[in-house]
Amino acid sequence: MSGFSATLRTWSGLIVGATAWACATQAAQVLPYLDCADNGARAGAVICAAVAAAAGGAVASWRAGRGDQASLFAARISALAGLIFAFALTLQGAASLLTPACAR
Repeated sequence: MSGFSATLRTWSGLIVGATAWACATQAAQVLPYLDCADNGARAGAVICAAVAAAAGGAVASWRAGRGDQASLFAARISALAGLIFAFALTLQGAASLLTPACAR
């Protein structure tokens, strides 16, 4: 594995988790209007995809932790950050699914 690829995998939990959270937050601002209009569940689907992406990034970071202690530490911190983002997205998704779309 090349140096850049290894570094990207090491930090994927933080990068993918933050990106998934940002995209889901932006989508949660727009999708309630569409969900209210046709009783859809687009917001819930977007949140589920974002949780899966954040968790996948965390797993990739955890598995990338090989080699020296600094790389292992960075991979573990990134994996923890990815799990925190996945947890935050889960709570955001629970709120989205429990609140009627027209009330958001």
